[in-house]
Amino acid sequence: MHEYGRAIEMFVQLHGNLPVADIKRSHARTFREALQVVPKIRKGPLLKATLTELSEYGRAHPKLQKVSAGTVNKQLGAVQAIAGWSYHNGLVPEEVSWADPFREMRLEEEQSERAPFDASDLQTIFDAPLFTERKLPVGAKGDAGIWLPVLALLGGARQAEFAGLRASDIREEPDTNTQLLYLVRDRKAGRRLKTKTSERVVPVHPQLIALGFLDYVDARRREDGENAWLFPMVAPDQKGALKAWAKWWSRFLRTHVGLLAFERRSLTRQSRNARR
Repeated sequence: MHEYGRAIEMFVQLHGNLPVADIKRSHARTFREALQVVPKIRKGPLLKATLTELSEYGRAHPKLQKVSAGTVNKQLGAVQAIAGWSYHNGLVPEEVSWADPFREMRLEEEQSERAPFDASDLQTIFDAPLFTERKLPVGAKGDAGIWLPVLALLGGARQAEFAGLRASDIREEPDTNTQLLYLVRDRKAGRRLKTKTSERVVPVHPQLIALGFLDYVDARRREDGENAWLFPMVAPDQKGALKAWAKWWSRFLRTHVGLLAFERRSLTRQSRNARR
């Protein structure tokens, strides 16, 4: 609802609150062109700028990196879906000749799957006070706000898998003294993996150790025992907590870091690419 509402809001900022019957292909084309020059990273006054202001700023600064074709298409698609629903539900008078003005307006995308953050994105994210000063807002759900993004980047698993970890899932392999992270399912506790073959053992990344992850695990053991949830506020027994955390993370990227909300990026895929 938020994403669709935001797309409609930007369309109205550019063209006014038009009746659906009055939307022409020229409106759709102008909307697409304005979206294409929106800066990918927005800070300061740009965080609350209108689409008109963002597009003007982008045109005035041609060297700035702009939002991706996928982002543009997602916003075009949102307005297209609302306009199409309106037409099929009688909000366009029957005597008015109307065709979908957004048809064939989408840009060609290099790839359809979720892309990783680039180096500049990662620098921007992890320079935020959340990570540099440990400023934890309520939505961060305690230390999950710091460790889940870092684990997703360096740990080679999904955030939902990390959210279900217990202290007992991090163990040392005695022959090599290697720290290992065990990703296993436990249906009784609500721990689920995508498939049966998703059960696996992952070496703990040296950078995670340098950042103090093992110290955090030991602290959780001392607090609540060997079977303590590593992140109790987003653990599987906290229904809906991880979903709420994910929404907070998206808002954090948008409002505190300055990455546009519609940029669909993945720390986990960044990790997979790095391993390749």
